[in-house]
Amino acid sequence: MNSATDCEPIWQIYREGGAGALRDVTPVSSRAALYAALLAYAGGELAVARVHAARAAEMAPGSVLSQEIGRYLRQDRRDASLYADGEAFAAFIRGGGNRFLYERVAEALRGHYRRQGPIRLLDIGVGDGLALLSALDERVIGAGLVGHVDLVEPSAPMLAHVTAELERRGVAYTAHHTTLEPFAQKAEGRWDVAQATFSLQCIPPALRAEGLAWLRRRCDELLIAEFDAVTFDDEHGPARAAFLLERYERGVAEYMEDRTLVAQGFLVPILIGLFSGGVNQNFEQPVRGWVAACEQAGFSDVRAERLCGYWWSDAYLVIAR
Repeated sequence: MNSATDCEPIWQIYREGGAGALRDVTPVSSRAALYAALLAYAGGELAVARVHAARAAEMAPGSVLSQEIGRYLRQDRRDASLYADGEAFAAFIRGGGNRFLYERVAEALRGHYRRQGPIRLLDIGVGDGLALLSALDERVIGAGLVGHVDLVEPSAPMLAHVTAELERRGVAYTAHHTTLEPFAQKAEGRWDVAQATFSLQCIPPALRAEGLAWLRRRCDELLIAEFDAVTFDDEHGPARAAFLLERYERGVAEYMEDRTLVAQGFLVPILIGLFSGGVNQNFEQPVRGWVAACEQAGFSDVRAERLCGYWWSDAYLVIAR
């Protein structure tokens, strides 16, 4: 049986009896046991979730995802923010397939700086600056292609890292320790280019629509790096669960030395958030959705360019003018 078929009995029991009914199920595979654990956790049955996660690890000792989900559930860190200290996120984006991904992102951003410079740049959700700082290489800085950067970032440690590096490189900046919505309420002026690299997915769609409309009024060009997310009819159903578990198994396995840090501080919380919502929920969508959102915000010239493949989904750069 494939993994989606294995998960089907779990789904039927959950739909009929809720998370509590999962106490009595016996999953036939490790993947089905993980599915039961995620549904139980989403339904508030932490003890049941822990039992099924332990079963999953026993049934598939080689599954790094089963081990990490079990570890996470034993600690029950449901209210921990992904970006509170930035350590796990920094390890995540600097390892695995992100090395090549961010090379491609930086290359694409750099190309836009060269075509338009000198520019005033706005970076929304800059994180610890991997995309921005990689794009600002010696040729860009030496040619004065980026005159000033406004940084919007809610994590103080990550923002401090970026500002220190910009100071070292002699790049003028203004740091804003906040998120897009409060920044937009107070910000003045315009930008030649605004960019958001894998950050807009963290903003709920309603607030994101408002932010995109504001950006349409305030920037000449908007660059959005995001994944072409795969969508399913039922967000808790077995087909989506099988897809998520298979992809996240790949993602966690890409890390060796920092595996537990990355899994516990970033990947597992995101995976669980995709089932249970809460503080670590992301709001991804297919690339066509990002294009449509930009068009609805008032951008008249919108296109998407594929950057590269990735364990989660292909990455694209959406260019809106």
